[in-house]
Amino acid sequence: MSGKVFINYRRDDDAAYAGRIHDRLAERFGKEFIFLDVDAIAPGLDFVEELNKELANCGVFLAIIGRRWLDAKNDAGERRLDDPADFVRLEIEAALGQDVRVIPVLVNGAKMPNEEDLPESLEALARRNAITVSHDRFGSDTENLLLAVGTTIKARKTDGALTDQELAAVTDARNARRGGKTNGQGASSKRNMAVIAILALVLIIGGIFASQHYDEKKQREADNAAWQTAKTSNTSVAYEVYLNAQPSGSFTAQAKQALVDLKRREKKIREKQAKAAAEKNAKAADDKVWQVARTQNTVAGYKHYLTLLPKGQYRTDAETAIAALKQGADDVEWQEALKTNKTAAFQSYLKNLPTGVHAAKATAQIHLIEQMERYRKGIIAKRKTFAATAKSMAQARTQLDNLKGVSSKYGNTVSGFVVPKRQSALRDIAKFRPKGQQLLKSLDGLSAGLQGLLGKSASQANLQSYNAAVQGWRKQRAGPAGASLFR
Repeated sequence: MSGKVFINYRRDDDAAYAGRIHDRLAERFGKEFIFLDVDAIAPGLDFVEELNKELANCGVFLAIIGRRWLDAKNDAGERRLDDPADFVRLEIEAALGQDVRVIPVLVNGAKMPNEEDLPESLEALARRNAITVSHDRFGSDTENLLLAVGTTIKARKTDGALTDQELAAVTDARNARRGGKTNGQGASSKRNMAVIAILALVLIIGGIFASQHYDEKKQREADNAAWQTAKTSNTSVAYEVYLNAQPSGSFTAQAKQALVDLKRREKKIREKQAKAAAEKNAKAADDKVWQVARTQNTVAGYKHYLTLLPKGQYRTDAETAIAALKQGADDVEWQEALKTNKTAAFQSYLKNLPTGVHAAKATAQIHLIEQMERYRKGIIAKRKTFAATAKSMAQARTQLDNLKGVSSKYGNTVSGFVVPKRQSALRDIAKFRPKGQQLLKSLDGLSAGLQGLLGKSASQANLQSYNAAVQGWRKQRAGPAGASLFR
């Protein structure tokens, strides 16, 4: 018959509340109208088949929700509601898909779950108005629940869900358990005869429909067998076969949901496989470009790799290789500059490698060469002046020596000629001596300075002109036309 109350609950959540609520419902409406799997299914019957039959006949579906209902886990640590084969989920899915009043019952302080916390097939549950049953107000809370259930059952009466006879049977069962009188007591004998006649008619009609019931039983058995096959295979094809064979079967809702879940899972697997394939192809391409760069082993080759694959797996290796090659090129060009040891060579190094390892040394060497060149030119110029001064000094000394010889040979007879010449020579000597001494000092300073700069040079190549300037002055200084003239 229709109009039964189906109690859905999770055993490891708040089974005690489910049991107490069942007892209150049974006391009010009769135990035969209340379905609780533990009590209602006889030993030896198929659990799933009986659940679906009872669900198909119920008018009110109570979903008992405790504190652990939403997050209950299986032995694998997975949330049970996410399992398409979870009995609690299957029952609620089927109830939501049928003309059944689904009432969430929140017990032991539980909160109503949000839609986003539920599987897609259970989201409608979050939109159902709930009733709260607490420990402290269990009597009044369950009375509200009984009122809601009773109202729903009476409302379904007009739909053929519960007949007057059925309501009378409910009342009789309740009064019998309470020790009261049944509605049948005190009825007239005419009514009893009418009941007997109705029973006889029912027997006749039952015989007519017996064969039909047998066919329905066979259909249910075929439906159950097809569903078990689909569940055992647990593939999209298997569920589609079930839906094609049993379009109105008892497990249609479960099969459709399982099909959705499987297709979603298969889509994720395909996406994961596509991602893995793309990563594999990208790695192969990366390896290929890298091998080309390694074969070339040039700065340009490695830079080309970084341009094509700025986030490639060999990015760090390419950057390291570039740095090493630049360092090698830096060293080569520096050595070339040292071999030449000319200002132009070091300027070329700085132009090509403005931030090179040896940039500071190149700059310092340019300044050193320029300074040595100034010293060299200074020595050359002053040596010429010194040579001219030494020549004049030598001439004055020679004249003075000659005049001494004339005076010695001819005496005072030539004094008128000798004295003025001698005085002129002495004036020349007095004139050129300080000038020559000043030049000596300046040339000695320039020579010593140039000699010191030669010792600081980063390279000893092509320093002949500077060494020649120092050695030339030293030779000139020590010669007869050198420092001895100006004592």
